[in-house]
Amino acid sequence: MFQPSAPRRRSALTLIELIIVLVVLVGLAGIIVPMFPSMFGRTSMATAATNIPEIAKNIMAYKNMMGQYPDRWDALTNETDLVDYVPFLATQLSADNLTSAEVDALNNSGIGNALFMGKTAASVRHVTFDPYSSYDGTGIPIVTTIDATKKLAFLNPIEADRIFAVSPTGRYLVLGLGKRNTALAKTIGEAPYHFGEGASDAPDVIYSRYVAVFKVSDSTLNMTRVSLIGVAALHPGTDGLYTANAHVEGYFKIANEDRK
Repeated sequence: MFQPSAPRRRSALTLIELIIVLVVLVGLAGIIVPMFPSMFGRTSMATAATNIPEIAKNIMAYKNMMGQYPDRWDALTNETDLVDYVPFLATQLSADNLTSAEVDALNNSGIGNALFMGKTAASVRHVTFDPYSSYDGTGIPIVTTIDATKKLAFLNPIEADRIFAVSPTGRYLVLGLGKRNTALAKTIGEAPYHFGEGASDAPDVIYSRYVAVFKVSDSTLNMTRVSLIGVAALHPGTDGLYTANAHVEGYFKIANEDRK
């Protein structure tokens, strides 16, 4: 008895079908690909806006637990100048010496040591994860005592007032929360870092740790201890120090631009 043969199954798309699929994919790429930069930007802003209050809370938790602030901060200088891979505005940060009274106030608050950093990106192992200027025989970064002969990073008081709403008569020290900070494994799991919005502000291009800002003196007050006034991320270009609120504003600015 005659049995009709089963219809053959096609094993591949026809040329016309392939062309249609490619046209659809190209159309989707034209919609999705331009969104990637803004997606990365919004993610960066949202992450930092969440991280900054948490870091500040964890620093204060350490202070409440230990009776003093964490120690062994990244100095952001090489003892004489700001390092060139730390993003900053000349109107915001500058290198300066502490006074003896400010050194005492830091010591009274538990901050007596810092890790100084290599001057240039080419002189360090990694600009974010290993930016230090000197190491011991086992490869561990050397911790240096803070004193009045070594320059550290200071925030312009006018900028401090604008960013943190604090007294412009104060002096404000900026320190990086790096991998040797004493808060690690106590109130902070690992040293956090800030994800940039693009290749120009990636952690292997600029120093991407968060920074803490301490008020170390005030011309109108007799300060024997320092106080934490805030935490921020450092942005390159014309941005400078970004607080949590600044990151929230940045998020919505990017979102509004996407709607245009």
